[in-house]
Amino acid sequence: MTVLRRFDIYKIPLDLGHNSYPRWVVVVSPQWFLDAAVNRPVLVVPLSASLDLFDQRRVFRIEAAHPEFAQTGLETTSYAVLDYLSPVAREEFQPRRRRGILGPSLTAGIRAELRAFLDLG
Repeated sequence: MTVLRRFDIYKIPLDLGHNSYPRWVVVVSPQWFLDAAVNRPVLVVPLSASLDLFDQRRVFRIEAAHPEFAQTGLETTSYAVLDYLSPVAREEFQPRRRRGILGPSLTAGIRAELRAFLDLG
């Protein structure tokens, strides 16, 4: 079984709007949940390179110019589309599909955006 880390970036099959194909996602399930030996779905936020397709108030921007961008493994500025927070079967996460991870500053940013999006205060 693949060892998952919170804020890892993977390419997995996922529906987003009217499109269904493999796309980059950020793992957002809590680490304690990922470490548990259970076969439950993993929560992810899909990434898109197109901002104009989504409500800009509910996306988190991963800017190519950000100092931590290289760690993500992404090729261009991308947007975490919070409206499409989704459960994905754990078996979809295979080592060859892993791309990178969000660094500490990007992690803090997406955490704050998720907290606001979920109205957690």
